[in-house]
Amino acid sequence: METSESNWGQNKVHLIGRLGQQSQTKEMPSGDELTTFTVVVPRSGKLRPGSPRLDSLACQSMKVGIRNKVLSWPAGSWVELEGTLRRRFWQSGNGLASSTEIEVRTLVRVRESTSVDR
Repeated sequence: METSESNWGQNKVHLIGRLGQQSQTKEMPSGDELTTFTVVVPRSGKLRPGSPRLDSLACQSMKVGIRNKVLSWPAGSWVELEGTLRRRFWQSGNGLASSTEIEVRTLVRVRESTSVDR
């Protein structure tokens, strides 16, 4: 199969994890609102003793529906999301800064948090 630049790679993220503690919305200079939140997932594979067992992954979306869901669901809710990885750059007091985040396209709650999950 021949590969062209237009179909060479894929940028797809599919996660199932728990909604983190801090969900926030901030207004951008354009007037759009950006919602940021984290999803906590267990690390897979063989882990070395003392290594972290969880990853807290930064997520963001400008979709109103996703904002409404994230802000209304309690931390610890099990969620499933699909999106893409994005690297954002900005000027900080120390120069150029960047972060890699998941730009969320779809988000559903799989189930609520239970006392066993905490």
